[in-house]
Amino acid sequence: MTQVEIARQQIGRVSVSCTCNKRFPCQPETYGVDRVSGHTYKWALFNRDKEKCIIFQYTFAGLGEVIVNGKRHFVPAGKAFLVSSPSSVIYMQSPDDEFYHFIDVNIRGEAAQEIVQKITDKCGAVLTISHDSQALEMLCEHYNQLLAVHSIEDIYEDAAWGYKFLLTLLKEQEPNMSYVQEKMPVCLEKALAFMEQNLENSMLDLKSLAGQTNLSVFYFTRLFTKYFGCSPRKYLLAQRLFRAAQLLAQDCSIPFKSIIAQCGFNSVPYFCRAFQKAYHISPGKYRSLYKYHSDD
Repeated sequence: MTQVEIARQQIGRVSVSCTCNKRFPCQPETYGVDRVSGHTYKWALFNRDKEKCIIFQYTFAGLGEVIVNGKRHFVPAGKAFLVSSPSSVIYMQSPDDEFYHFIDVNIRGEAAQEIVQKITDKCGAVLTISHDSQALEMLCEHYNQLLAVHSIEDIYEDAAWGYKFLLTLLKEQEPNMSYVQEKMPVCLEKALAFMEQNLENSMLDLKSLAGQTNLSVFYFTRLFTKYFGCSPRKYLLAQRLFRAAQLLAQDCSIPFKSIIAQCGFNSVPYFCRAFQKAYHISPGKYRSLYKYHSDD
């Protein structure tokens, strides 16, 4: 039985308990395997911690989701997400699946952040992990060993393991990092800047965005969709909802109607339906969820 198969049969979490106040450039903090259902598993990373960390979470079975900068990504079996905290990220069990089984590790430190940045800059937040991944085998083996003793005896050795794990992951993802994305056309850069500056304007529409590019609405929509994979209207809605999520998470004293107005919505029912559809949780519950986790 492989280390991955052993890890899949276990559920538990191991935390680093360091009483010597030492900080390392790459220090694992927690390891865990879990199986969740009921769609109660949701985490928001907006300003969650003062000290930065990275989160690697690999899906054994079921379906997870991660929302990065307002864009929804599925994380099915055989894939993992790699994100930093604090950041504009939400991750959860997908409402499209009844079961989510995964292994994760949280690692703090500047070196960890630098390695992860190199990976995500080229590959994005969702990674394809091969069935014979050495990095995954390393994580499962280390987790199995730690779970057996329920503690970490040597934090120096554990820090060295964290660094080696991320370097192995970087090496495995390098073949996917050779692709260089085509530079965004200047006209789209102008349209995006205009969109960002005018999100609160409920009258912002496709015609005004196209006007920033000197293209017809038809050709602007075609170019935008080709580059971003969605229409300008969908992208605009996603950005407005993302700003709303940020405001909901940042300050619970901001009136709900004020948040809606700042994000360009003039209908409370429409905003609530759109937010629920995008984030799979109501705005009120999302604010409560974030407040609960930020107080932990």
